[in-house]
Amino acid sequence: MLKEQDFKHPQLIFSEDGQKRLAECIEFINTKRPDLEANFRRQFWKIESWYKEHPKERTKVWTDFAPLSFYFIAEWYDEKKGEFVRDYNGGIIFHGSHDGGGNGGAPTFSVNLTPADGWATHT
Repeated sequence: MLKEQDFKHPQLIFSEDGQKRLAECIEFINTKRPDLEANFRRQFWKIESWYKEHPKERTKVWTDFAPLSFYFIAEWYDEKKGEFVRDYNGGIIFHGSHDGGGNGGAPTFSVNLTPADGWATHT
């Protein structure tokens, strides 16, 4: 069973709305789609494993407009500027029958090469 604590990491920063979306996704998985738990964890493990090799980076997470989805910005610390700067951005998008598995249509407007049921990282 998923818990919000499973996603606590000092370099993974959820905004207030991102934290609410995380709670919504956890509730969805725990009550309706437990088969997607590993898929959901894997999306955030990708981020966390990156930190082991890049300790001066962080990821900020917000709610995406698509249902059960997130928007994120990866940043790295610029020693010369003394601040974090944007590296890249993307989304952790929930796909399934509601968006044709990621065929580019509503409500996600995201494309997968093969149909998906679960979350996928798009950059």
